Amino acid sequence: MLEGLIERGALSSLPRLKKLADCLYLDEERVISKEGYNEQTQVFLAREICKPACLKAKPLLASAQASLLELREFFSTFPFKEEADEAVAIAALLALCDSINLDNIPLFGFNAPTAGTGKSLLVDVICGIASGKPAAVMS
Repeated sequence: MLEGLIERGALSSLPRLKKLADCLYLDEERVISKEGYNEQTQVFLAREICKPACLKAKPLLASAQASLLELREFFSTFPFKEEADEAVAIAALLALCDSINLDNIPLFGFNAPTAGTGKSLLVDVICGIASGKPAAVMS
């Protein structure tokens, strides 16, 4: 049925939807926080989001470095074995938060030498920041 509608051009008047979003995202010049469809980005933002005043679409290098220090401090209570482990957690957070602008996001894996070190909590924190929801789980 959908193929027939497409062939007849019945769907040509609908705007093209590239992605759905449920968190703030950046276009080339600004932070998008208004609910609804954005024709320029072809993204539909599911809810209105209050944008922090300090958030800029094009931060200065010093601001980016200060933000990295804040992220490292935020994650400092997790028992990362090496600096690379912390970098993976930060990369996962940044990738999820900017998923609108990324065509592909790599798979992130977390491991630990012993059970109960907080892997699930770490993933829930990352997902909670990016989407406001804990990670989906499968047994």
